Amino acid sequence: MPVSHLLFRLGIPRSTWYYWKRSEERGRPVRRWPAPVVEENLPVAGDYARRFSAWGHRKIWGLMRADGVKVSASSVLRALHRLDLVLPIRYQAERRRLAQARKSAFADVPRRRNRVWQMDFTEYETVAGGTWQVCCVVDYVTKCALAAPVTATGTARDAIAALRAAIASAEELLGHSLAHDCVDKETGEIAPLRIVTDNGAAFKSDAFRRFFLERPFLEHIRTRHYAPPDQWGGGALQPVAQIRAPLPGGDQPGLGAGRRGASVPPAL
Repeated sequence: MPVSHLLFRLGIPRSTWYYWKRSEERGRPVRRWPAPVVEENLPVAGDYARRFSAWGHRKIWGLMRADGVKVSASSVLRALHRLDLVLPIRYQAERRRLAQARKSAFADVPRRRNRVWQMDFTEYETVAGGTWQVCCVVDYVTKCALAAPVTATGTARDAIAALRAAIASAEELLGHSLAHDCVDKETGEIAPLRIVTDNGAAFKSDAFRRFFLERPFLEHIRTRHYAPPDQWGGGALQPVAQIRAPLPGGDQPGLGAGRRGASVPPAL
C-alpha cells in the first residue's frame, strides 16, 4: 500500500509522517508542541459534546463561552478531535452519495425475486441477561427470510457468514447459482442483486467490501443508520418480531444464557 493511502486512512498529515521518519532515522526525539489550553478544556468540551451530540464544535464553543469558559473555537475543535467526537470533513458528501444510491435502488420498485435484499443486525436480550446478535437477510419482494444466524457478536465476519448462508439458501431454492439468476435473459448482461444495509461498522469494513468486489453479481448499498427497518417497513427485522415478542401467558422467550453465559442458542 502506498504511504499516501496509508496516511489518509490513519488521518496523519504527510508532513507529520516524514518529520517522524527523519527524527527516527537521525536518532533524535520527536518534538511535540504543547497544547495547555486544549488539555485544560478537554473534559469540559467532551462533556458538552456528549450532552448535545447533534451540534457541531461551533455551537459547543458558543455554549461554553456563554457559561463563562474562555476558549477559542479552534481549541474546542482540537479537543473534540482528540476525543473522536467530530465527523469527517466529507461526511455530508458521503451522506448525499449514499442517499443517491438508495433512491436509485428503489426508484423502480422491484417486481421479482433477487432484485433487492435487506440485511440488518438486531440484538436479542435473553431472560438470563445475556445478549445475542441476529443478522437477518430478507428478500424485498417475496419477504422470504433467507438467513437469520444467531451469533454472540455483530462483526464483519458475522455479516459475511450471514450473507453466505443467504446465498446458499437462495441457490438451494432456485436449483442453480445465484449469479445465473442475476443475468438478464433479454440482454445477457448482469443485473446485480442489491444488498441494502445500514451504515453500521460491520457493513463499512474492508472485509465486507472485499466480499462484494469478488462477486460482480452483488452490489452493496449503505444507508444511514437504522434506515432499512425505519424507511422500508422493517423488512429485515420482520422475521425477528416473532422471536422477540412475548410468548402466550406472559412468558418471555429465551435463547440460553446469551453472550454472558455459556449456552449455545438454537438455530432459527
